[in-house]
Formats: sequence, C-alpha cells, structure tokens
Amino acid sequence: VLRTRRLVLATGIEGNGRPRIPDAVRGLPADRWCHSAAPFAPEALRGRRVAVLGAAASAFDCAVTALRHGAAEVRLLARRATLPHVEALA
Repeated sequence: VLRTRRLVLATGIEGNGRPRIPDAVRGLPADRWCHSAAPFAPEALRGRRVAVLGAAASAFDCAVTALRHGAAEVRLLARRATLPHVEALA
C-alpha cells in the first residue's frame, strides 16, 4: 500500500483523442493528480514525495522534472515487469 497526496499520471500515448485516466484516479480530487499530457506546476512538488504511474518516456520526463524542482522523492510505478526498449513513436 502506498499513500500519496499528489499523483502524476504518465499512462502513455493518448488513445481515442484524449489521455487515458483510470477510474480509480478520476474519482480523486483534481488538485491531487495530473496527467503528463496536461501542464502542471512542478514547483508545487518541492519537498514532496511524488508517485508517477507509468514506465515510458513521459513518466521519466515527469520524474526528472519533479526532482529538478526539489521533490524529496519520486517513485515510478508500472504494471510491466520490464521497461520498454523501443520508442513507440520512432
């Protein structure tokens, strides 16, 4: 069990013309999460422990951005056993 006050979703390429947001996250207060496809204020993560759901390029970009803006800790969470080795858009 992980507890977080803020969550960054990096769930991959937009499908069907919009970002994919899991129902479990959609029900959370909007100020507690953001999707990697939307602008967010990384300075708000200073000193915080951040969870990033995803394991592709956008997840790593968000994690690095959070750390560069002073996040105390960032955890990348993924449903896959290995990281992708090929860029999907290449």
